[in-house]
Amino acid sequence: SWMQFLIILSAAGLGWLFSTPISTDIQNTATPIRAASKNAYGWIYIFLMLFIALFILQLVVPTLTFKAIYHFYSTGALVFGGGHVVLPMLYQDFVTTDFISNSHFDFGYTFAQLMPGPLFTFASYLGALLPITPFTLLNGLIATLAIFLPSLLLLFGTLPYWAKLLNNAKVQSMVLLINAAVIGFLAAMILPMAQKGLRHWPDLLCLGIMLMCLRYK
Repeated sequence: SWMQFLIILSAAGLGWLFSTPISTDIQNTATPIRAASKNAYGWIYIFLMLFIALFILQLVVPTLTFKAIYHFYSTGALVFGGGHVVLPMLYQDFVTTDFISNSHFDFGYTFAQLMPGPLFTFASYLGALLPITPFTLLNGLIATLAIFLPSLLLLFGTLPYWAKLLNNAKVQSMVLLINAAVIGFLAAMILPMAQKGLRHWPDLLCLGIMLMCLRYK
């Protein structure tokens, strides 16, 4: 998962170096936000301190409870783009470390597609599988709160400056290249899943029908 973070950081750096002209669409829609900004730095400070504290805690007390909470929090903190980006990060943190089996992970992803709302709720399913506490529902709740909390803190920390950032050519270019890197993460995750799941012609037929339904709504 740290390699993914480094790739995102590298993509942002390339975007900063090779910035493109500002898109008029983004420029026109970036209306100023007159939110109170005096507390914005405080929210970002809380976000960073929690990140560092959980990282140190799971090293000092290497139990499943602290490791799981840190992994969910770091995924919510480092993810960029749509909800599907959590898949490769959660896979690295829980499947490759043998906390959760590959079959359970694949089934949970399929089940999450049936649920309304963001794919972040996939964390609820994974949390319920992990013995963080003796109570399954509480485990799912802890995982859900841990993955959503970074987004909440960053929202309060960056919202007052978001419109200004979107009008910056370098920031806009960074966002474009980060999005490209994120698509690469998804391809690296979904293509191996397709190799395991699409083995017979009825699978391919079903996939074709689903793509047509998406294409024509």
